[in-house]
This record gives sequence, structure tokens and C-alpha cells, in this order.
Amino acid sequence: MININLSPIEERENKLWFLPDLILLVLIGFGGYAAVDFYLGQVQDEIVSVNDERKDFERSYRRLKPDLERSDQLTKEVEQLNKKLNSLKQITVSKISRYKPIILLEHLQNLKPEGLWFTYLKDESDHSIIRLTGRSFDNLLVAEFMSALLATRLQEVDANDLRTQVFFSAAYLGRVSIANAQAKQQVRRNDKEYKAFAATQDQKLTETTKGASDTSSTYFPEMTKFPKFEVSIQYKERASNNPVPAEN
Repeated sequence: MININLSPIEERENKLWFLPDLILLVLIGFGGYAAVDFYLGQVQDEIVSVNDERKDFERSYRRLKPDLERSDQLTKEVEQLNKKLNSLKQITVSKISRYKPIILLEHLQNLKPEGLWFTYLKDESDHSIIRLTGRSFDNLLVAEFMSALLATRLQEVDANDLRTQVFFSAAYLGRVSIANAQAKQQVRRNDKEYKAFAATQDQKLTETTKGASDTSSTYFPEMTKFPKFEVSIQYKERASNNPVPAEN
């Protein structure tokens, strides 16, 4: 029986032919291990650094915690003081500011001519403006009402009468449903303050009175045939020693 060796000639001649490949594999293995070990070492260093920072933060928090708690306590004390101040302001507010809504309603009631009534009223106290709608038996009554509102600017001031220290500085007649021209002619068109006030009121009246209920037309349908009007009224407060504004 004949045995034939089919191995390459270099393997037949060199019994350690695998040694270079083995050394290369060993070197690659050691290189990979060193790289992984280096990477893991960096990760471990980062973990240690993060833990050190966390410990520093915890120490800083423990050191600052009393100050933070004191700050929270001070904030609560400030809020309580603000509440007390607001309560004191409400107690010590001037008589005019305290009774101003009542004075304004009294003015409107006293200045309203017979045959004119209100159907909607809103006080925008932040802007010192009253917006109202109403009806009257005649447009002349609306004109009379507008003139009476503006006449409060010329009222003599009485230090003992708070009512004289609140007046209507401008009144804008937005719409009158019937024959509005005659009523609007009674408004002082040459008044600069009135013009500046009137220039912004049409849209405001529309937004404010939109959807306002008119109970008089609900319970008394026959009232709808009378003129309906919309008015914006600006009011101001004056001290007893302030001069009365001159009439234009």
C-alpha cells in the first residue's frame, strides 16, 4: 500500500510552519485585551469622577440646606407680609377709592333724565371706564344725558363732599339706533380729550356689549321701538384742591 502525503512542501519540510500565525494571533489577542482594558480603565475613571462629583454635590447640598430652608421660610414670611399689607391697604384706602363705585352709580342715576333707562352696565375699573347700553323715549334725552355727563367736569369741588371729587372726563356715544345725528351733535367735538378717547371706543363698545342681555325687551317687547344707545364713559378722581377743568 502506497501512502501519498498531499501536504504542501513547506509544511513537510518545516515542522513549525504554524508558529508565525500563532504568534500573530497571540499578538492580536494581547492587543485587543490591552485596548479593552484601556477602555474599561477610562470608563472606570469616569465612573469614579462622577461619583466624586456626586459626593461633592451632596456635601455642598448638606452645607447649603440650612440656607435653602431659611430662604423658603423667608419667602413664606414675605408672602404673609404681602397679604397683611394688602389687607392694610384695603383698610387705609382713601374714602374716594372706597366709595367710588357707589359715587359713580349715584352720578349716573342722578344725571339720567326721565324717560331714559339703562339695560347693561360694566365698570372697567382698571381703565376707569364705564360702558353701558340703554334706551330712551327720544334721542333728545340721550343728548341731554351726554351733556349732563360732561358737565360734571365743571362741578365745583367741595372737600366735604366726596361726590364732587369724582367726575366724568369724557363720554363717547357709540351708536343710537334711531336718528343718532342729533344726539351726537350735543357732544363736544372740539374737545381734544374727547377725540382721543373716542378714537378707540367703537371696537371696545362692540366687544363689551356684544351678547349683553336686554331684559326690558324681553319683558316689555314694545320697548324695542325706542332708540337704543351705547356709551363709553371715562371717569377720573380729583383732589379737593385741584382746579376745575376749563370748558372748551
